Amino acid sequence: MSDYTYEIRSRGGIGKAAIWEWSVYGEDTLDPVSSGEVKGAESKATSAAKAEIERLRMQDKIAKKKPKRPRDPNQLAKLMVDIASGEEQDDEPTDAQKRAAKGGKKGGKARAKALTPKERSEIASIAAQARWKKKG
Repeated sequence: MSDYTYEIRSRGGIGKAAIWEWSVYGEDTLDPVSSGEVKGAESKATSAAKAEIERLRMQDKIAKKKPKRPRDPNQLAKLMVDIASGEEQDDEPTDAQKRAAKGGKKGGKARAKALTPKERSEIASIAAQARWKKKG
């Protein structure tokens, strides 16, 4: 994730008429990534710059996400052929994803073992009622 910094400068005025200019800089850039100006207190400019940094970080986070597999069967088939032929690379699950999957598989069995038959029956009846409620 990129680290951003901000700079605030006064462009003149006093009190509520003061104009503050803010700029947000990326980790490796000398030119501002984003900038703007605010009229009023200096704290408004600080808040605006911090909000812009959060927006940029969220944008970076979204850009790094792996795209989902296509829902269309034809596009999915093409992707599978591309993966098999080596034109496209299929990402392996990360260590965290592997641990989560492993823990999820163990969790249900451990919970079932810990519950008494009466508790399991109560949980099952609540689930059945919820399913019938959706249908009806």
